[in-house]
Amino acid sequence: MKAQNKLLLIGASLLALPVTIFAQAGGDPTTPPAGVPGPVMKTLDQVEARIPLVDGAPGVTEESNGGFTISQSGSYYMVGDLSVASGNGIDITASHVTLDMNGFTLSRISGSASGSGINIDTDVSGARTDSVHIENGHIFSKYTLSGATLIGEGFAKGITFQGDGLSISRVSVTGCSQIGIELGVFGFTGSTGNLITDCKLNANQVGIFATNANARSIVQNCTVINSIGTAIGVDHVKNSVGVSINSIGIFALTVTDSEGASEGDGKGIDATRLVVNSSGSSSGTGTGIESRMVVGSYGFSVDGKGIEADMVVNSYGRTTNGSDGVDAPASATFQTVSEEP
Repeated sequence: MKAQNKLLLIGASLLALPVTIFAQAGGDPTTPPAGVPGPVMKTLDQVEARIPLVDGAPGVTEESNGGFTISQSGSYYMVGDLSVASGNGIDITASHVTLDMNGFTLSRISGSASGSGINIDTDVSGARTDSVHIENGHIFSKYTLSGATLIGEGFAKGITFQGDGLSISRVSVTGCSQIGIELGVFGFTGSTGNLITDCKLNANQVGIFATNANARSIVQNCTVINSIGTAIGVDHVKNSVGVSINSIGIFALTVTDSEGASEGDGKGIDATRLVVNSSGSSSGTGTGIESRMVVGSYGFSVDGKGIEADMVVNSYGRTTNGSDGVDAPASATFQTVSEEP
């Protein structure tokens, strides 16, 4: 009994301890602290500072056509759909800019073919524009296919870029009379390259195209269809689809895990160096796959060659009416060629 009494006394003392401490400190556990409570959560700007694409926002100017110019580095976002009747939709003249299209559509459905949905060019000092990222939106121009011709009105180009370090992700481009995405000035010392990922392009004269050589321009996880000219023309193509009506499906240095097709007399895949785990086809006289080396791939042509290469390894070539399913020098070493009947 004495031991039980001691335990009860100790327990009672412990229960009374918090009240004693608050009493000594002059406080009461049931009374809130004096003064106005301070904020306990951060605002969105404190978490990630972003600037709305509206006139008067830092670095943003609204132009007479209803479009906007971004002239300062920063992270910007569209607040709604944007349509212009002429010129460019958005001009970016600063480096280190991120533009989140926020799921909205930038469009032009009138006027003769001119201007770009988004034009990224040199800044006011004449320096090249570097490190620009565009994501999550749609560019729509009202040119539509009539057979193998585009008719209508709207943008000449979806996105045009004169600089280095561009990345574009989750953007669709439709109905441009010249080029869906144009990658311009490349090849200078210190180039960081350009990356186009998870984009969809449809019914543009040319899909994605680099007008100058740059071994670091990459297109991956993209689908480019219904291009009258070249569907994809960059340096490295990965896990993508390029379909041309009259020209080349994919034109590159290297192609991996991709599909290129010409619905006319163009080549399915034309790669200077290497094609791996890919398929290329031509519905006319073009070659299905043409490259220096073809590995683990399939090439088909109706009236041309299925595969034409210096070396063909573990690949299939087929033609319906053409001269060769596979055309490769007999002297090519380590060559394993299979012609599908």
